[in-house]
Amino acid sequence: AAPLLRCGQSIAGTTVGGTNVLAHGAAPERIYRVDVGTATLRPIVIETCTASYDSYLRLFNSAGTTQVIANDDHGGRCGPTGSSLRSHIVWTPPAGAGTYYLSVEGFSSSAGSFTVTMNCGQPTGGLAAALSAAPTLGCGQSDTNTTVGGTNVLSIGSSPERIYRINV
Repeated sequence: AAPLLRCGQSIAGTTVGGTNVLAHGAAPERIYRVDVGTATLRPIVIETCTASYDSYLRLFNSAGTTQVIANDDHGGRCGPTGSSLRSHIVWTPPAGAGTYYLSVEGFSSSAGSFTVTMNCGQPTGGLAAALSAAPTLGCGQSDTNTTVGGTNVLSIGSSPERIYRINV
């Protein structure tokens, strides 16, 4: 059975000698069970910012058949130190979310040691500022805007984005 990764927890491990069940390439992986609860809509951050290799994170549904979110290169979210090849996911699960499976793997055939950390709750820093400033869109509403001059807290790479709150 996959070990449970909880909010506020860090687990050290290695992909060396791991399986390749969910991995996207030839890289070995370690799989963790992530229980996000059933009623709370709160941002979850999962990262391998101190990995010794080109890490890749992929989160799957409870059946392990559908990828929900993934990240290969963090694009600066792991901070200014270390390699840009580490991984970092920010995700807000839907209500009634339950259990998911996290694959900690490497890009292509990369393998090595890692510490995977999962934090839950309110975002901080640039993401918190971007979310608090985000305009709200409801059903039937639209907005005409541009990404020029937008933030870059969720997008991969250096492309700017516009973040919206969605009311459904």
